[in-house]
Amino acid sequence: VTNTKLTDLADFSNFAHWNKVFTDYYVSGKPFNTLDAIDGRLNAIFQRWLQHSTYDEYWKKMTPKKEEFSTIDIPILSTTGYYDDDQLGALYYYKQYQKWNTNDKYYLIIGPYDHAGAQGYPISVLNDYTIDDVANIPIQDIVYQWFNYTLKEGPKPAFLKDKVNYQMMGTNTWRHAPSLAKMSNQNVTYYISANKTLTKKADSKKFLTQTIDFKDRSVVKINGENTYCGFSSFQPSTLPLDRNAIVFESEPLTEALALTGAIEANLVIETNKKDVDLTLMLYEKRANGTYFALSSNLQRASLAKDSTQRELLTPNTKQIIPLKNNFMACKQLDKGSCIVIVLGINNSADFEINYGTGKEVSTESIADAAVPLQIKWYCDSTISIPVNK
Repeated sequence: VTNTKLTDLADFSNFAHWNKVFTDYYVSGKPFNTLDAIDGRLNAIFQRWLQHSTYDEYWKKMTPKKEEFSTIDIPILSTTGYYDDDQLGALYYYKQYQKWNTNDKYYLIIGPYDHAGAQGYPISVLNDYTIDDVANIPIQDIVYQWFNYTLKEGPKPAFLKDKVNYQMMGTNTWRHAPSLAKMSNQNVTYYISANKTLTKKADSKKFLTQTIDFKDRSVVKINGENTYCGFSSFQPSTLPLDRNAIVFESEPLTEALALTGAIEANLVIETNKKDVDLTLMLYEKRANGTYFALSSNLQRASLAKDSTQRELLTPNTKQIIPLKNNFMACKQLDKGSCIVIVLGINNSADFEINYGTGKEVSTESIADAAVPLQIKWYCDSTISIPVNK
């Protein structure tokens, strides 16, 4: 995106080229900071970013602080989607505004959209999911109505019935709430268990053990052109095979539940490494055995509590890693469906690989993978799901 005044879409969308670059990086086991060299185009901006792998002053200078957020007095409208890869970015600004600003002039629209759909006109069939009819709204028109409202003293867009306007997938309805917190009225909490189920009772003495051999590059997992937020299919008949993950499934729901927001997790783990990149995916398993993809995320353990500085793990010591910044989704979960959580370790060509030495991750290579990663997942790890009953 730096070789023209606008985005070079031909290069940006050349999936065959980028998949080859990522595959070469993964198979070779080279450090992530050689990715531009593997591409054949050294990139000063890429290297500069890698020098600032935490939320340090370099990044803080580019983003508003408490003082700036507190003095905003203009109305704001944000649009994003459940499958918008930049959803977390959009909601970061929303949450910071709510934290520091008392004017309460921030409006949010969120529905079953990807990034482009949330910025203009939604895609009626996203991946393999046909969105509800009411979700197929002309967002661009609402944006123009918003400008008439804020700049020309016109009427407020009729669609904005409250501050948070969210589409409940599976119900063909929009719902409205004064805040993200008011979208739900309770949390349903599960614990992982040693028999790979989600239960309502913790057992801190039991755990599952997982081994990840980062030297084994026999399987190359690359996201396809139609992948959103890590999901290559929204409605798979079976879960994607991932030898780096463990699947946990609940008992069938005895009543319908409205999932309304982002799940949170507190993972109790013990590992032989100083750091690890954790993955989490949320699915609904429907009564007919098929799945529906809802939320995913990837979290570096050393940055889970403080993004401004790494807090390395103490090897072979039990510790809690919070996962608080997960993608949100809103969907009616039917009676008879099961909640499915997929927990794992990132070992993918699509991302920087954290070998767990504690060194700057972008400088690590397959040479740092002599000892496989050993991790224990303790059965007092919690998954909290916001619902509206």
